[in-house]
Amino acid sequence: MESKWISGATGLRVAYQEIIKISYYRKRRKKMIEKAQLQYGEIIDNEEVIIYEIAKEQTNLVDIEQLDELKRKDDFFFECQHILADESSIRLYYKRNKASQKLKHYRNTNKEVMRQIALQILSVDRLIGTQYTTLIHPDNIYVTADGDVKFVFRGIRSIFNQERFNTEQLLIDQKRVLLFLFSTYAYDEITGKDLNHLITTDPFLTSIINANSVMTLSSLFKKMETVPKQAAVKPTSIKQKKKENTKAPKKNVSLLSGILIGVIIGLLSMYVFKVLPLTEASTTMANENVESVKNEEQLAEKNEVLQTSLADQEKVVEAYRELMAGNTREAITLFESVEALDDNTKQTLTEQYIAQNSVESLAKAAEIGSVEQQKVIVRKLNALNTKEANQAILSINSDVPEVKIEQAWVNKEYDAIIEIFTKIADDPRAKVLAANSYIQLNRPKEAKALAYDLNDKRLQLASLNKEKELANSNKKLNEEQLTQALQKIDDEINKINE
Repeated sequence: MESKWISGATGLRVAYQEIIKISYYRKRRKKMIEKAQLQYGEIIDNEEVIIYEIAKEQTNLVDIEQLDELKRKDDFFFECQHILADESSIRLYYKRNKASQKLKHYRNTNKEVMRQIALQILSVDRLIGTQYTTLIHPDNIYVTADGDVKFVFRGIRSIFNQERFNTEQLLIDQKRVLLFLFSTYAYDEITGKDLNHLITTDPFLTSIINANSVMTLSSLFKKMETVPKQAAVKPTSIKQKKKENTKAPKKNVSLLSGILIGVIIGLLSMYVFKVLPLTEASTTMANENVESVKNEEQLAEKNEVLQTSLADQEKVVEAYRELMAGNTREAITLFESVEALDDNTKQTLTEQYIAQNSVESLAKAAEIGSVEQQKVIVRKLNALNTKEANQAILSINSDVPEVKIEQAWVNKEYDAIIEIFTKIADDPRAKVLAANSYIQLNRPKEAKALAYDLNDKRLQLASLNKEKELANSNKKLNEEQLTQALQKIDDEINKINE
């Protein structure tokens, strides 16, 4: 029986989910199954597919369609192929790469491979400041023989529990996983925030424990080198030594010849430098100086761009911290100070503007909001019903029909409203504006049809009153025809008012 929670889903989706379940359990009987508990939820690996399962009560999920975003491919994660949910749990199904094994299989192996693994694990901090999240846990990390890392679970920050995925906790979790990789400790032994309870005489492990940032850890592993084997120096044989000794007198004989050749070369060099013009050399040096200046300028520009980018990233991270702490104004100020926001951060900032619901904030939201957000923004401005709000509606630069129709309404362009309505005929707000426009254009029958479709009594009565007004002004009707027409309209009005 279909659960109440997924009552909005189609029968096709429910059937599809059941097929996936049956297929999974058939395979499960034949394959070796490995289960692992993570910080939240558990990983199930049956050699062909990996399933991440979590209790629904641990999430903020309202509709399963909210999770469709997780099907977007990301080279850093296994591909999420199916998503199932019911009243009690959520299951994410990932395509299993048979060449990959869990991180535990690469402990204390090839140092260069381990170094590459570590650097990739540290790069997961790129998710900070985005809508995505993950869990830093050995059983959520898979590695190929070449050291290529892929994470399994990827979540959406607003849906899955986010108390662990911040800069501070991320550093702790990364240090735990790296200590697990490079030591003989069991993962459950590596607990606590400071990790100082761990006993080690290895300076490298101590450096991991004492690292106070992801940048420090990255620097540590970038400097970590696999020591190259030195080429063996072949010892000099006795025969070779004798050979060298017998050759020594010849060197003395050739000494005078060498001096003579040196004098001749010196004289030739002086002649060349005195006779040849210095123009060519000067030009070459000048060109080299110009090129050097250009290179320095380019490097300075690149450095400035990188510094700005780094500063922006720090501001974005700080803004999210303020947001999570409930300090909306401080977060907005930090977001606004960033020179170039990515799409996810723009969406977050737009949501904060919309929540403030003032003319000024909604106008700012309209400048950076997505198409769907612009639809919400223009209707919120309309609801404010002020001159300033109307001016803000007109200032929105958009080709979205839902925005265009509101702008036409502010300008009382009723014919334009009817034309735009044909493109979004299923939109309830567009129907209201079209019905009012039909009334203004003395076309009450079309208005009445939309009013009944909307079940809007106010519009129904407005349409009928416009019919009555037009009947009274119709000189083609005789007295009897007019009386009948008005009576019919009045009967309909009375029926609506009952």
